[in-house]
Amino acid sequence: MDLFQTIEKRRSVRKFSSAKVPEAVIEDTLQMAILAPNSSNIQPWDFHWLREGMKEQAAICCLNQVPARTSSDLIVIESNVTKWKRASTPLLEYALRHNLSKGMISYHQKVLPFVYMTDPIGFIAACKWLFFSFSGLFRPVPRRPMTQRDHDEVALKSAAFAGAYFSLAITANGYSSCVMEGFDEKRLRRLLKLDRRSRIAMVIAVGVEAEDHILTPRIRLPLSTVVHRDFD
Repeated sequence: MDLFQTIEKRRSVRKFSSAKVPEAVIEDTLQMAILAPNSSNIQPWDFHWLREGMKEQAAICCLNQVPARTSSDLIVIESNVTKWKRASTPLLEYALRHNLSKGMISYHQKVLPFVYMTDPIGFIAACKWLFFSFSGLFRPVPRRPMTQRDHDEVALKSAAFAGAYFSLAITANGYSSCVMEGFDEKRLRRLLKLDRRSRIAMVIAVGVEAEDHILTPRIRLPLSTVVHRDFD
């Protein structure tokens, strides 16, 4: 199955059979998920792989939706921008070990800490905003991220890419999934013992589609509605 066939085949399956997805398949799919593009390669994600008892508790947090209840596994994708520090050291060490450009080394030594530096009261964000707003009068400048909310948004976007890669990879491996945004994030964070800066980007139910699952025709708006040819 090539990439285009995989994209065409991927659907959100709403009911799964009792069959289990082999652990090796989930591991292989997660390996594909971490190849997703992400901001500055900070990889601000964690994947919580739930089976059996923990999965049942998480399904309740997912509003007891049928895909969550009947799935073989649940993959909870956590995003947390503070984990840029986890990636920063090995990235810098790699740059130094392989004699990469001074710009690359400086980026990991100075730029990343500056970009993701925050404080609880927002003083640093205000200073950054003033600096870039003034500089922006004379040249293009980055306007975000500035605040903690901006940083969380960066992490969520990267985690969303990882979720997309996972759902395509599980399809390519011959199994089905359902990406869910309907869940009680507060209860799910408590169940997984996540800290206050962690967000739940999505929960992906994985399994073998049931015989009586129902897939309605895929309906998408036409390209002429959503694609704007700004070069015309």
